[in-house]
Amino acid sequence: MSMKKMFSYVTICLFGIIVFALNSNYVLALHNYTNYYGVEMTTDEYATLLNLGFNNDEIHYMSQDTFDANKDLDATLLASETKYYKTVYPVYGNSYTVEVTENEYFNQNEVLPLDIQNTEYKTIVSTISANGNKYRYKISVAWKKMPSIRKYDIIGIGHVDDIHIYNSIVYFAYHYTTSTSEYDSSLNYGGNTTEYGATKIYKLPDTMTGLSSTLYYDVEKDTGAGTLTSLSMCGDYSHATSNSVTSTMAANHSIGYGGIGLYSSIINLYDAVQCTYASVNNISW
Repeated sequence: MSMKKMFSYVTICLFGIIVFALNSNYVLALHNYTNYYGVEMTTDEYATLLNLGFNNDEIHYMSQDTFDANKDLDATLLASETKYYKTVYPVYGNSYTVEVTENEYFNQNEVLPLDIQNTEYKTIVSTISANGNKYRYKISVAWKKMPSIRKYDIIGIGHVDDIHIYNSIVYFAYHYTTSTSEYDSSLNYGGNTTEYGATKIYKLPDTMTGLSSTLYYDVEKDTGAGTLTSLSMCGDYSHATSNSVTSTMAANHSIGYGGIGLYSSIINLYDAVQCTYASVNNISW
């Protein structure tokens, strides 16, 4: 083989190696993370999901359809508010719910007094994100200590005037674990979708070791609305504290900027938490 042919052969081999290396690096860059369901995403796509208010657990268990619907959006997280709650079940009397600190929530190692039979802990996160020429309102609820009563809970978002839910589309899903497996569902028993917000009713699984739920929707301005300089939303959650609650009973509620409004027929069958408000100021929309 002549030197000229040898040089050409070596050049072609080196070129092939370089192309292979570049393609390999591209593949690695293209799929930086694979979640529980095998959904592959880049760091930029992961960041987009975080900017839309999804937390790490929600991304880890995200379906391919949900990922595809959100991965290419032009998103910026504008506001996030978190609250922590403890529900107490006395031996005698009605249960009650109180807000606790982040430290107590994550470091609770309580010994229950004799007059308390059980406690439960949950966290509520409300977020507002810019989503192109729209905005997204989102609530996430996660339980740290599982509820003993597992009936029909209500999750919802309320908002102010001059905006409405884009195309009346409301997304809801929940994820739960057992001692042996993971499950995802969007099964719900209706709810309310109005000009002031939306709710979903869902049945808590009878057997679970972990539970989280989320609801979100995009909003756009009403026709004829003036320039908006601020936005605010309320993320709210009502947990059934009585085994007598049915899905029909749970439907007896309203939704608005003040949160979920339970009718008098069921108000004593649910816990009471304050709205988790998220707000954005100094915008021009």
